[in-house]
Amino acid sequence: MHYNNEQFNALAPYEDNFRTATEGKWTRRVSIPAQKQIRAIYTEATGERIPFNIGCGSCIVNLLRKAGKLYFEDKAARAAAEEEAKRAQEAAPAPAEEAQTEAPAPKPAPKKKSTKSAKK
Repeated sequence: MHYNNEQFNALAPYEDNFRTATEGKWTRRVSIPAQKQIRAIYTEATGERIPFNIGCGSCIVNLLRKAGKLYFEDKAARAAAEEEAKRAQEAAPAPAEEAQTEAPAPKPAPKKKSTKSAKK
């Protein structure tokens, strides 16, 4: 279960709220439209419906903890994949280097001299 790119980017502005909710079990005020957006994205990504009441502080923290946990797992997986791609790119020789390491191309055979002029 991971967020797709669109969902991940939509949740990025709430990273500080996710951090405080997951690490400290508290959060600063999150707007009602933001709460609804976070809940919709989380439900779409996981299929899990979180019991939720906009006026319930512990419900909001619970939502942010669950969505944040998945967000940080996804962020770590994306960073690891990016690092792996970077290592793979560094390990692969560049096209210019490949040309230098290949065996030199064989020289073309010299042209044969015409024997017609020698017969005269």
